[in-house]
Formats: sequence, structure tokens, C-alpha cells
Amino acid sequence: MRKFLLTFITLLSFSAFSQSVLDQKLDGTEKGKNLWQYIEELEQKQQVRFFFLPAWIDKITFED
Repeated sequence: MRKFLLTFITLLSFSAFSQSVLDQKLDGTEKGKNLWQYIEELEQKQQVRFFFLPAWIDKITFED
């Protein structure tokens, strides 16, 4: 039972932490930026890490 409770609490904490990233809304400061620039800013603000090559998304920008 103790092992189950520890596992449950650990999974719950990961779930609660990930919600803050998912709740991130675009606020207009991203306009004119490349997607990879925005992702890098998001990584600095939140404790998350995205793995990608900038070449995959370098042509994607937020329009004004």
C-alpha cells in the first residue's frame, strides 16, 4: 500500500506540474517571432524542455 501511495503522489505531482504549461495562453508578445524563438522563451519561463531542430520549424512564424 505504501508503494502504491508513493507512486500515486508522484504521478499526481507530475500531472499538476504539466498543467501549468498546458494552460499557457498566447498574449500577443509572440507576434512576429519564429516558433522556435517562442518555444525557447517558454522553456526559460517554465521548467519544460522541448526537443526539435530549428530547421523543422524555422519557417513558421506568428503573424502580426
